[in-house]
Amino acid sequence: FYTFPIEWKSIKLDNVSINYINNQTFQNMSHLKLVILKSCKIKSIEDNSFSKLSLLNDLYLQMNELRRINRLTMFGLTGLITLNLNLNKIELIEPDAFLSLNRLVTLHLEHNMLLTLDNTLNGLVRLRSFNFRHNLIKVFTNQTFNGLINNVN
Repeated sequence: FYTFPIEWKSIKLDNVSINYINNQTFQNMSHLKLVILKSCKIKSIEDNSFSKLSLLNDLYLQMNELRRINRLTMFGLTGLITLNLNLNKIELIEPDAFLSLNRLVTLHLEHNMLLTLDNTLNGLVRLRSFNFRHNLIKVFTNQTFNGLINNVN
């Protein structure tokens, strides 16, 4: 695994084989504002890996091999404004997985393998742009857009 230097404000990596992110990867980097890990072959993110990154504004994890986002994958990203998970292989996002992302404005989930979004959007009270096209979702239930009820003007 990689451990990045403490003094960086941003990390931008493209086509680097990282495979996974663990809870030591961003240790002592609480000042990060931008992380771009594009086409890095990331297959998994350990729980609480981002827990110290409350100041992070933008997280781009597109074109990786992620399959699942659970309740603790994004935990701690309370300052996050943009999350890009495009072009992964995400089949499941657990209910309430984005609950701590209460400042999130933009969410990209295009080109994944999602079957449902039930209770995925809970807590996203500031979400204004949400793209989930090109997934495998066939049916929307009462729970699909539950968390966005307060966003309607």
